[in-house]
Parts: sequence; C-alpha cells; structure tokens
Amino acid sequence: MRLLSFIFIFIFLSKQASAQRNRFPELRDSAEKKVEFFWFPLILYAPETRLAGGLGEALTFKTSRKDSLNRPSKITGTQLYTMNKQLLANVLSDIYTNSNKYHIVSYISFQRFPNRFYGIGNNTDKTYEKYDAVFIDFKNTFERRIAKKFFAGIIQNYRYCDIISYLSYGEFARKNIPGENGGHISGFGMNASFDNRDNVFYPSKGNYLKLSWMLYDKAFGSNYSFRNYTLDLRKYISVYKQNILALQLYAEHGNGNIPFHMQSMMGGTQLMRGYFQGRYRDNNLLAFQAEARIPIWRKFTFAVFASVGQVSPIINQFALDKTKLTGGAGIKMRLLKTQKINVRLDAGFGKDSYGIYLDFSEAF
Repeated sequence: MRLLSFIFIFIFLSKQASAQRNRFPELRDSAEKKVEFFWFPLILYAPETRLAGGLGEALTFKTSRKDSLNRPSKITGTQLYTMNKQLLANVLSDIYTNSNKYHIVSYISFQRFPNRFYGIGNNTDKTYEKYDAVFIDFKNTFERRIAKKFFAGIIQNYRYCDIISYLSYGEFARKNIPGENGGHISGFGMNASFDNRDNVFYPSKGNYLKLSWMLYDKAFGSNYSFRNYTLDLRKYISVYKQNILALQLYAEHGNGNIPFHMQSMMGGTQLMRGYFQGRYRDNNLLAFQAEARIPIWRKFTFAVFASVGQVSPIINQFALDKTKLTGGAGIKMRLLKTQKINVRLDAGFGKDSYGIYLDFSEAF
C-alpha cells in the first residue's frame, strides 16, 4: 500500500510538471530555448525524512547564446519540511562558461535535522539513537579546462554544526564520538577530472572521472584536523537504441580526527539505495553500483539497479565477506526534453532495510 501511494504521488507530480509547462509557454521544450525555468510542489519520501513536502525550483540556461557547444548550466533550489520535523533548504548552481573552459559549482545548505546515529563501523546493529542537529554548509568548486575534456581546480568547504540534543544514556554520552560537540569544519583542497559525457544531466555514453583531496585544519578556522580523498569513476554505455547501462565505482579515504557527520556514509538517494543514509559510516568507503535505464513509453523510463559496498576504519580491513548488497528498481519521468532532466521514483532494498526515494536528479 505504501508503494502504491507513492506511485500515485509520482503520477500527480508528473501532471503538475506538465501543467506548469502548459501554463508558461516559455517552458515548453524547444531546442531553440536558451533559458528554461520551472517550479513544482514536492512530496517526497525517504527513510531519512519520512514524508516531506515543500517546493523545488530549477533554472537551466547556457551562458553563451552563440556557442552551441557550451554545456547547459543549472541552478536548483529545494525547501522541505518533513514528518520528522526536519527543515531543509538548499541552492545548487552548476555553471559552464567560455566554451566550457571554466566550470563553477556552488552549494549552500541549511538543515535542522533530527536524525539517527547507528554508531561507527561496518557491523553496527539495527538499534540507533536519535539526535537533533543544525548544519550550515558552504561548498565551492572552481575548475579550469587544462586539456580537451580534462579539468583541474580548487575546492573550498565549510560546515557549521550545532548538536542540539542527544540521549543522556546513548553512545554520544557513553563514548567520545568525534564531532559530538559540534563546531566549525573548514578546509581547502584540489581536484582533477575528466569528462566526455554526451550530456551532463542524463548521459547515454561517455566517461566521468573525478579525483579530489581535501585538507581540514585549524589554520583554516576548523575545530577538527583531518584529510579526505575521493575517487568517483563513472561509465555510461548505450546498449541498444536508447537503453543505457550506467556504472560507478566510488571510494573515499579519510584520516585524522574526523567528525562523525563528515565520515564516509553508505545509504541515501545516491549511494547504496535501500539503506538509511549513515546506516554504516567510517573513515573509508568502497562501493560499486550499476543501473540499467530502459525507455518504456514516451517520457517514462524504467530502471533497475544493484550496489555492493562497505566501510572500514582503515583500508587494509576491507574484505569480501564484509560486503553489503542492495538492489531495486524505479521509474523516471522526463521534465524537460531538451535538457533531459528527470524526476525519479526508486525502491531500494538492503538486508533488513528498504527505502523509497523520490528525487529530481540521477543517482549517478
């Protein structure tokens, strides 16, 4: 019954999106349109939030009207309030300029987030404790093309965390959990990437590789000193006509005094769907996932996906017998034909766990 109710919500939102395009002629799909804007009511569900309602906005455009090769840019916003009494608001901008010579990504977020803490490690049990926190995030990435399809740049990341409350008899009270007192996390880093995807929103072929290194230190105003390294490797294969196979290998390595809320986490709407985000967390993470995307009718696409992964305190403790598995299926609906932006409804399943996700961007 719960899944049927969210299918109903999905259909309702598809009708709303179509109504918005009909109401505003400038939003109709057209290869000649350089700027498209739409807003939509959000009714979302995820294990982390339960039922949530709010608004979403998206603006897509090209920074150059004369350059047909310039990739499209987008600015998206979300405002949500959930049944878990969580307040989330964010703005993400992803801009390409000067014939893709420069790539600038900025993210601002505010969250008042009653949440769950299952502990740290790859073998935590199903029990958890609740805590209440406020997070304010500012993250900026500036990349410059240094060769064809190759980019390099710098990253700035800042987070303020205020742990408002937690159980007086839980792990936070009994153990010294890094980050349990909140504070400032500030760092700078570098990244390098290769990107020859045919579309940044919904690729059908091509590769994406990103390597990044972050240093968080007291010299930058951070209360915690640690390092983080990330590898994100994706491949998209056009199998037959418009059928797509998407593959991703994702790895994180951290060392130092890492706050629990900055550790590598499995679960959520993007990685290891089927687990609560943060169900497993630690200093290191290794995961692989695959998704087949199969057009079924007009603007609708069916997807089936599977993931394997694990977390570990140190790299040499990764082991095959500790691997977690998730899998599931979903359906996508195209909002704008020209920019290939979808809304997706996914049902993911892990061991003794499941999640239903409604989101307005691809998992990867």
